[in-house]
Amino acid sequence: MKFTQSIFAAAFAFAAAAAFAAPVTTQGVGVGKHGDIQVAVTFDNGRIQKIDILKNAENPVLAKKVFTDLKDQIVAANSVQLDGISGATFTSKGLFAAVEDAAKKAGVTLGQADKKALKAAVKDLPKDASYDVVVIGAGGAGFSAAIEAKNAGATVVLLEKMPQVGGNSLISGAEMNAAKNWVQPKLGITDDSPELHAKDTYLGGDKKGDMKVINVMTHNALAGAEWCRDYLGVRFEPDNLFFFGGHSRKRALIPVGHTGTEFITKFQAKADELGIPVITNMKAEELIKDKSGRVVGVKATMNGAEYTFNAKGGVVLATGGFGANPAM
Repeated sequence: MKFTQSIFAAAFAFAAAAAFAAPVTTQGVGVGKHGDIQVAVTFDNGRIQKIDILKNAENPVLAKKVFTDLKDQIVAANSVQLDGISGATFTSKGLFAAVEDAAKKAGVTLGQADKKALKAAVKDLPKDASYDVVVIGAGGAGFSAAIEAKNAGATVVLLEKMPQVGGNSLISGAEMNAAKNWVQPKLGITDDSPELHAKDTYLGGDKKGDMKVINVMTHNALAGAEWCRDYLGVRFEPDNLFFFGGHSRKRALIPVGHTGTEFITKFQAKADELGIPVITNMKAEELIKDKSGRVVGVKATMNGAEYTFNAKGGVVLATGGFGANPAM
């Protein structure tokens, strides 16, 4: 009898130990920039094994690195004591809070991150590479230039200093002025023209613009909008236009969602389809010139390491304007 009881006791103890050691998954919630971030975290022997993002309302482009790179870093470090993703601070904090919430529910105490062991893994990039075209800045202009260069047969690379693509194009309203667009007739606007668009632009710019350059923009605006719609797949509101100040006609096409997210997600998808390398966290530091003064490349840095991108055909600077610089 005692022998039988001992067997049962041993079996019970083994089962209890196995149950305690088995992986456990709990859910946690944190507050991101645009609402709750809900995660499911799997723990095994006090360590994070996996994080699944169950629900979030964050900007998909700005939050991408948070839910990929930062998530992986949390798993590797078994800690939320990490640096967030630049440009997505509130989303990063929301993920940290959600993982910490799940850990408390699982009875797991997360540790301090070993910063030395968590040095960001530098991508497997050659320190010196050559392309036909190097584009700096992964916003709307940079993506457009890179895609057109690729379709013209050039080898091209797109460099972006931030952890995510999009730049100002991503967070703007992204309305696109184009005279004689396909929505205007629906609203009874039949007297617009590229010439009138050019005049409005010149007057709105305090008559400081170059009319030759302005006319290039306004006479190609509709074709550009149609390219975005038909080639990239950008969706515009079918029966609504935005009326910008300084314009004499309602002519600005509105992307679905009223932000640049609709543009940037489609730009990124097309770049992926065409096989264009888009390197984030790569900050251009210096333009390389040959003896004649021609720009033939770019020196850049990532995580303290230096890289050289040689450009046989040229370098496209698409790093934004100077709207926040009063002196300019």
